[in-house]
Amino acid sequence: MIDIIRTVFGGGFSALTFVNIVDILLTAFFIYTLFGWIKDTQAFKVVRGIIVVLIVTQLSEMMGFTTINYILKNVSTVGLIAVVVVFQPELRRTLERIGGMKFSAFIKTLGQKNDTQNATRITEQLINGIYRMSADKTGALIVIERESNLKDIIDSGCAMDCVVSEHILLNIFSPNTPLHDGAVVISNSRIASAGSILPLTQSNDVDRYLGTRHRSAIGLSERTDAVVIIVSEETGAVSYAKKGKIHRYIREDIMREVLTEALIPEVIIKQYEKSAQ
Repeated sequence: MIDIIRTVFGGGFSALTFVNIVDILLTAFFIYTLFGWIKDTQAFKVVRGIIVVLIVTQLSEMMGFTTINYILKNVSTVGLIAVVVVFQPELRRTLERIGGMKFSAFIKTLGQKNDTQNATRITEQLINGIYRMSADKTGALIVIERESNLKDIIDSGCAMDCVVSEHILLNIFSPNTPLHDGAVVISNSRIASAGSILPLTQSNDVDRYLGTRHRSAIGLSERTDAVVIIVSEETGAVSYAKKGKIHRYIREDIMREVLTEALIPEVIIKQYEKSAQ
Protein backbone atom coordinates (compact mmCIF):
# COMPACT_ATOMS: atom_id res chain seq x y z
CA MET A 1 0.00 0.00 0.00
CA ILE A 2 2.77 2.43 0.94
CA ASP A 3 4.68 1.48 -2.23
CA ILE A 4 1.63 2.27 -4.34
CA ILE A 5 1.25 5.70 -2.72
CA ARG A 6 4.92 6.41 -3.32
CA THR A 7 4.51 5.39 -6.96
CA VAL A 8 1.54 7.72 -7.38
CA PHE A 9 3.30 10.71 -5.84
CA GLY A 10 6.59 9.89 -7.54
CA GLY A 11 5.34 9.22 -11.06
CA GLY A 12 1.96 10.94 -11.10
CA PHE A 13 -1.50 9.42 -11.28
CA SER A 14 -0.68 8.06 -14.75
CA ALA A 15 1.40 5.40 -12.98
CA LEU A 16 -1.77 3.95 -11.42
CA THR A 17 -3.04 0.70 -12.89
CA PHE A 18 -6.49 -0.86 -12.59
CA VAL A 19 -5.11 -3.38 -10.09
CA ASN A 20 -3.67 -0.53 -7.98
CA ILE A 21 -7.06 1.21 -7.88
CA VAL A 22 -8.88 -1.98 -6.86
CA ASP A 23 -6.19 -2.63 -4.22
CA ILE A 24 -6.60 0.86 -2.73
CA LEU A 25 -10.42 0.69 -2.75
CA LEU A 26 -10.50 -2.75 -1.10
CA THR A 27 -7.99 -1.66 1.53
CA ALA A 28 -10.00 1.51 2.25
CA PHE A 29 -13.22 -0.51 2.52
CA PHE A 30 -11.60 -3.01 4.90
CA ILE A 31 -10.21 -0.24 7.13
CA TYR A 32 -13.55 1.62 7.13
CA THR A 33 -15.44 -1.56 8.07
CA LEU A 34 -12.94 -2.45 10.80
CA PHE A 35 -13.17 1.05 12.28
CA GLY A 36 -16.96 0.78 12.26
CA TRP A 37 -16.76 -2.38 14.37
CA ILE A 38 -14.27 -1.10 16.94
CA LYS A 39 -15.14 2.61 17.11
CA ASP A 40 -17.07 2.24 20.37
CA THR A 41 -14.43 0.10 22.09
CA GLN A 42 -11.37 0.95 24.13
CA ALA A 43 -9.22 -0.45 21.33
CA PHE A 44 -10.23 2.40 18.99
CA LYS A 45 -8.09 4.97 20.79
CA VAL A 46 -5.13 2.61 20.68
CA VAL A 47 -5.64 2.00 16.96
CA ARG A 48 -5.59 5.75 16.34
CA GLY A 49 -2.32 5.96 18.26
CA ILE A 50 -0.84 3.12 16.21
CA ILE A 51 -1.80 4.87 12.97
CA VAL A 52 -0.06 8.05 14.11
CA VAL A 53 3.10 6.07 14.98
CA LEU A 54 3.06 4.31 11.58
CA ILE A 55 2.65 7.60 9.73
CA VAL A 56 5.51 9.20 11.66
CA THR A 57 7.64 6.08 11.00
CA GLN A 58 7.09 6.33 7.25
CA LEU A 59 7.74 10.08 7.24
CA SER A 60 10.99 9.63 9.19
CA GLU A 61 12.13 7.00 6.66
CA MET A 62 11.27 9.20 3.69
CA MET A 63 13.06 12.19 5.23
CA GLY A 64 16.16 10.18 6.16
CA PHE A 65 15.84 10.40 9.97
CA THR A 66 17.67 7.11 10.57
CA THR A 67 17.74 7.12 14.40
CA ILE A 68 14.10 8.10 14.85
CA ASN A 69 13.04 5.58 12.21
CA TYR A 70 15.02 2.78 13.91
CA ILE A 71 13.45 3.54 17.31
CA LEU A 72 9.92 3.82 15.95
CA LYS A 73 10.17 0.59 13.96
CA ASN A 74 11.27 -1.36 17.03
CA VAL A 75 8.65 0.28 19.23
CA SER A 76 5.99 -0.52 16.61
CA THR A 77 6.95 -4.20 16.52
CA VAL A 78 6.78 -4.60 20.30
CA GLY A 79 3.69 -2.40 20.50
CA LEU A 80 1.71 -4.48 18.01
CA ILE A 81 2.42 -7.65 20.00
CA ALA A 82 1.34 -5.90 23.21
CA VAL A 83 -1.89 -4.69 21.58
CA VAL A 84 -2.79 -8.23 20.49
CA VAL A 85 -2.33 -9.46 24.08
CA VAL A 86 -4.04 -6.56 25.88
CA PHE A 87 -6.98 -6.20 23.51
CA GLN A 88 -7.54 -9.89 22.84
CA PRO A 89 -11.28 -9.71 23.80
CA GLU A 90 -11.96 -6.89 21.31
CA LEU A 91 -10.02 -8.67 18.56
CA ARG A 92 -11.86 -11.92 19.28
CA ARG A 93 -15.25 -10.19 19.06
CA THR A 94 -14.28 -8.58 15.74
CA LEU A 95 -13.16 -11.93 14.30
CA GLU A 96 -16.36 -13.55 15.58
CA ARG A 97 -18.39 -10.95 13.71
CA ILE A 98 -16.40 -11.53 10.52
CA GLY A 99 -16.75 -15.31 10.82
CA GLY A 100 -20.44 -15.09 11.67
CA MET A 101 -21.49 -12.99 8.70
CA LYS A 102 -24.17 -14.60 6.57
CA PHE A 103 -22.73 -13.77 3.16
CA SER A 104 -25.92 -14.96 1.49
CA ALA A 105 -27.44 -11.70 2.74
CA PHE A 106 -25.37 -9.83 0.17
CA ILE A 107 -27.01 -11.68 -2.72
CA LYS A 108 -30.50 -11.88 -1.27
CA THR A 109 -33.23 -10.36 -3.43
CA LEU A 110 -34.42 -7.11 -1.89
CA GLY A 111 -37.40 -4.81 -2.27
CA GLN A 112 -40.29 -7.28 -2.19
CA LYS A 113 -43.51 -5.75 -0.92
CA ASN A 114 -44.64 -8.87 0.95
CA ASP A 115 -41.34 -8.89 2.90
CA THR A 116 -42.11 -5.37 4.08
CA GLN A 117 -45.67 -6.26 5.03
CA ASN A 118 -44.52 -9.34 6.93
CA ALA A 119 -41.90 -7.31 8.81
CA THR A 120 -44.55 -4.71 9.66
CA ARG A 121 -46.82 -7.45 11.05
CA ILE A 122 -43.96 -8.86 13.13
CA THR A 123 -43.11 -5.39 14.42
CA GLU A 124 -46.68 -4.84 15.64
CA GLN A 125 -46.80 -8.27 17.29
CA LEU A 126 -43.52 -7.53 19.06
CA ILE A 127 -44.65 -4.07 20.14
CA ASN A 128 -47.91 -5.46 21.57
CA GLY A 129 -46.11 -8.27 23.40
CA ILE A 130 -43.23 -6.14 24.69
CA TYR A 131 -45.40 -3.40 26.16
CA ARG A 132 -47.94 -5.82 27.64
CA MET A 133 -45.06 -7.53 29.43
CA SER A 134 -43.73 -4.10 30.42
CA ALA A 135 -47.09 -3.19 31.99
CA ASP A 136 -47.16 -6.50 33.88
CA LYS A 137 -43.44 -6.29 34.80
CA THR A 138 -42.74 -9.59 33.09
CA GLY A 139 -39.05 -10.02 32.29
CA ALA A 140 -38.20 -10.72 28.66
CA LEU A 141 -35.19 -11.05 26.37
CA ILE A 142 -35.78 -11.05 22.60
CA VAL A 143 -33.00 -11.34 20.00
CA ILE A 144 -33.48 -10.28 16.39
CA GLU A 145 -30.97 -11.92 14.07
CA ARG A 146 -29.65 -9.76 11.25
CA GLU A 147 -26.55 -10.59 9.15
CA SER A 148 -24.46 -12.29 11.85
CA ASN A 149 -25.21 -16.00 12.08
CA LEU A 150 -26.69 -16.90 15.50
CA LYS A 151 -26.80 -20.69 15.06
CA ASP A 152 -24.76 -21.28 18.24
CA ILE A 153 -27.16 -19.09 20.23
CA ILE A 154 -30.21 -20.78 18.70
CA ASP A 155 -28.76 -24.25 19.43
CA SER A 156 -28.24 -23.32 23.10
CA GLY A 157 -32.01 -23.08 23.61
CA CYS A 158 -35.14 -25.05 22.83
CA ALA A 159 -35.62 -25.28 19.06
CA MET A 160 -38.84 -23.78 17.72
CA ASP A 161 -40.27 -22.85 14.34
CA CYS A 162 -43.34 -20.69 14.67
CA VAL A 163 -44.70 -17.32 13.66
CA VAL A 164 -43.89 -14.29 15.78
CA SER A 165 -46.98 -13.74 17.88
CA GLU A 166 -47.79 -11.55 20.87
CA HIS A 167 -49.54 -14.47 22.60
CA ILE A 168 -46.67 -16.90 22.03
CA LEU A 169 -44.21 -14.39 23.51
CA LEU A 170 -46.46 -13.84 26.54
CA ASN A 171 -46.68 -17.60 27.06
CA ILE A 172 -42.90 -18.15 26.73
CA PHE A 173 -41.98 -15.37 29.19
CA SER A 174 -44.76 -16.08 31.66
CA PRO A 175 -43.18 -16.52 35.14
CA ASN A 176 -42.56 -20.11 36.27
CA THR A 177 -42.60 -21.51 32.73
CA PRO A 178 -39.51 -23.58 31.77
CA LEU A 179 -38.17 -21.15 29.14
CA HIS A 180 -38.92 -17.76 30.67
CA ASP A 181 -35.35 -17.08 31.90
CA GLY A 182 -33.66 -17.47 28.52
CA ALA A 183 -33.83 -15.51 25.29
CA VAL A 184 -36.17 -15.85 22.35
CA VAL A 185 -34.33 -15.69 19.02
CA ILE A 186 -36.13 -14.44 15.92
CA SER A 187 -34.49 -15.64 12.71
CA ASN A 188 -35.84 -15.37 9.15
CA SER A 189 -39.01 -13.71 10.48
CA ARG A 190 -39.87 -16.67 12.75
CA ILE A 191 -39.23 -17.66 16.35
CA ALA A 192 -36.28 -20.06 16.02
CA SER A 193 -35.63 -20.82 19.69
CA ALA A 194 -36.60 -20.01 23.26
CA GLY A 195 -34.60 -20.31 26.46
CA SER A 196 -31.38 -19.54 24.60
CA ILE A 197 -28.26 -18.52 26.52
CA LEU A 198 -26.47 -15.30 25.59
CA PRO A 199 -22.83 -14.40 26.38
CA LEU A 200 -22.30 -11.86 29.16
CA THR A 201 -20.48 -8.63 28.39
CA GLN A 202 -16.87 -8.34 29.54
CA SER A 203 -16.95 -4.54 29.53
CA ASN A 204 -16.13 -2.68 32.75
CA ASP A 205 -18.15 0.36 31.64
CA VAL A 206 -21.54 -1.27 32.20
CA ASP A 207 -23.73 0.11 35.00
CA ARG A 208 -23.16 -2.20 37.99
CA TYR A 209 -26.87 -2.13 38.80
CA LEU A 210 -27.81 -3.82 35.53
CA GLY A 211 -28.92 -7.44 35.84
CA THR A 212 -28.08 -10.58 33.88
CA ARG A 213 -30.62 -9.93 31.12
CA HIS A 214 -29.16 -6.52 30.33
CA ARG A 215 -25.56 -7.75 30.57
CA SER A 216 -26.20 -10.69 28.27
CA ALA A 217 -28.00 -8.44 25.78
CA ILE A 218 -24.98 -6.14 25.67
CA GLY A 219 -22.65 -9.14 25.40
CA LEU A 220 -24.38 -10.52 22.30
CA SER A 221 -24.61 -7.09 20.66
CA GLU A 222 -20.85 -6.68 21.17
CA ARG A 223 -20.14 -9.86 19.23
CA THR A 224 -22.82 -9.66 16.53
CA ASP A 225 -25.01 -7.14 14.72
CA ALA A 226 -28.14 -8.52 16.43
CA VAL A 227 -30.62 -6.19 18.12
CA VAL A 228 -31.64 -7.41 21.59
CA ILE A 229 -34.81 -6.21 23.35
CA ILE A 230 -35.00 -6.33 27.16
CA VAL A 231 -37.99 -5.95 29.48
CA SER A 232 -37.04 -5.50 33.13
CA GLU A 233 -38.99 -7.65 35.59
CA GLU A 234 -38.15 -5.20 38.41
CA THR A 235 -39.32 -1.95 36.80
CA GLY A 236 -41.02 -2.97 33.56
CA ALA A 237 -38.68 -0.62 31.68
CA VAL A 238 -38.05 -1.47 28.03
CA SER A 239 -34.48 -1.30 26.70
CA TYR A 240 -32.54 -2.49 23.68
CA ALA A 241 -28.89 -3.32 23.04
CA LYS A 242 -27.17 -2.65 19.74
CA LYS A 243 -23.49 -2.50 18.77
CA GLY A 244 -22.42 -3.05 22.37
CA LYS A 245 -24.49 -0.15 23.75
CA ILE A 246 -27.57 -0.29 25.96
CA HIS A 247 -30.43 2.15 25.34
CA ARG A 248 -32.90 2.31 28.22
CA TYR A 249 -36.43 3.54 28.95
CA ILE A 250 -37.56 3.31 25.33
CA ARG A 251 -40.98 4.65 24.36
CA GLU A 252 -43.27 2.63 22.11
CA ASP A 253 -42.85 4.91 19.08
CA ILE A 254 -39.04 4.75 19.33
CA MET A 255 -39.11 0.97 19.75
CA ARG A 256 -41.25 0.67 16.63
CA GLU A 257 -38.55 2.52 14.67
CA VAL A 258 -35.81 0.30 16.16
CA LEU A 259 -37.70 -2.89 15.27
CA THR A 260 -38.52 -1.66 11.77
CA GLU A 261 -34.86 -0.92 11.10
CA ALA A 262 -33.82 -4.31 12.50
CA LEU A 263 -36.40 -6.33 10.57
CA ILE A 264 -36.41 -4.43 7.28
CA PRO A 265 -33.05 -3.68 5.63
CA GLU A 266 -32.59 -0.02 4.70
CA VAL A 267 -32.55 -0.88 0.99
CA ILE A 268 -36.04 -2.40 1.24
CA ILE A 269 -37.37 0.61 3.18
CA LYS A 270 -36.12 3.06 0.55
CA GLN A 271 -37.44 0.98 -2.35
CA TYR A 272 -40.82 0.52 -0.67
CA GLU A 273 -41.17 4.22 0.12
CA LYS A 274 -40.26 5.09 -3.47
CA SER A 275 -42.87 2.68 -4.87
CA ALA A 276 -45.50 4.10 -2.52
CA GLN A 277 -45.04 7.67 -3.78
